[in-house]
Amino acid sequence: MEQFELASKFETDDRERAIAAVKARTPAGESLTHCLECEDLIPEERREALPGCKYCIGCALELEEYGHR
Repeated sequence: MEQFELASKFETDDRERAIAAVKARTPAGESLTHCLECEDLIPEERREALPGCKYCIGCALELEEYGHR
């Protein structure tokens, strides 16, 4: 196998592993209507775009920055 083909296969495999890892961490299922943290309404657009979301955007960003509770 040529170096280019080997590098291409490695890149493809690496990308597929990265995508699988992100999918494994992504919430799934029914989204909540209100944030678990602050109890504000989670906009319908966010609930549809991110199935299984449990936090409003503000709280989700804060949790990502400071760690999950």
